[in-house]
Parts: sequence; C-alpha cells; structure tokens
Amino acid sequence: MKKYLICPEKVISKNDGDLHFINANSLMQLYNVKPEECIIINNKEDLQGLDITKYTILRPRYDGNYNLNK
Repeated sequence: MKKYLICPEKVISKNDGDLHFINANSLMQLYNVKPEECIIINNKEDLQGLDITKYTILRPRYDGNYNLNK
C-alpha cells in the first residue's frame, strides 16, 4: 500500500549553507521508509489523478530532521 509521496528536490543545508539535490533513494533512506510504500514525484505531471490528501509528503528538510512522527 502506498503511503508516501517522495519529492526529490534541492535544499540549502543548515550545516554548510550549500545547495544540495536530495534524490528519491536518499529521501527514502533518510526517512527510513520502504520503496514499495512510496510514489516518486519528479514533476507536476506525476501528481495527475492522485488525491494528495491520502499521502504523507516527504521532502528534503533544511533542519535535517527526518523523523516521521507516527
């Protein structure tokens, strides 16, 4: 069952101030979620037909906190 929308994108690092692209695989590892529970969103077209209210959206975080509050 799909639970998460993975949104790979650039984020400014709080640690070094540099811009980093965090890809989908890295996001799944950082959030500790299983790939089979995820839908990867690379662009707006990937959202067509999805009710985004049914999913938890996971993006890169400036603060580096990738804990899911379950």
